[in-house]
Amino acid sequence: MKKANLLVLPTVLLSLMVPLLNVTQADTTVFASEKIKDHDFESKKTVSMIISTDNNKESSTNYSQSDNLLKDGDFTQKLTNWEVLNEDINLAEVATEANGNRYIHLKQPADPTYAPGIISQTISTNTSDLNHYTLTFDIKSNVNGAYMIHFFDADGNRITGQMKILDSNSSEWEKQEEVFSVNGVSSIMLSFKGDMKLDNVDLTAY
Repeated sequence: MKKANLLVLPTVLLSLMVPLLNVTQADTTVFASEKIKDHDFESKKTVSMIISTDNNKESSTNYSQSDNLLKDGDFTQKLTNWEVLNEDINLAEVATEANGNRYIHLKQPADPTYAPGIISQTISTNTSDLNHYTLTFDIKSNVNGAYMIHFFDADGNRITGQMKILDSNSSEWEKQEEVFSVNGVSSIMLSFKGDMKLDNVDLTAY
């Protein structure tokens, strides 16, 4: 991962957290790799920065209803298509269960004034003619996990988004599901942060 992305992406994530729609619960921490500052939303960075950054890596792809828009949602490729937004990349570790299943373990740092593990993926899609999106994923051993998703139009403008605190704390895998109705989507950014185990992240359009 290029060092520049570590500086740009967390700042952009901060700027997107203020105008969120359908926020399930307010979060007093921030999606950032630097020290946590409660309610620190002063960034002026533009959304277009994250879109242009990821479009240099990913080309638009045509998808059908059954396709997972994300890459490596089961983490078998060891975060090849995800970005770790922490200075300490060990806060996002791909682990393997006894049965061979791989998953991502996002961790809390030893210094609690720093953000926990954060991963993010931005995709450029060809789903502007579709208007429903289903996000599913499995979690367990969740302490303070959350996800943030944003939908952008072809000009890089944010259409809508949501940040949600995950309240599951089961020691067994539990499936979470959210459905979003959004028109004119060209790019999607999905991020997870917290102290939790995560697997089988799937985002489909129909």
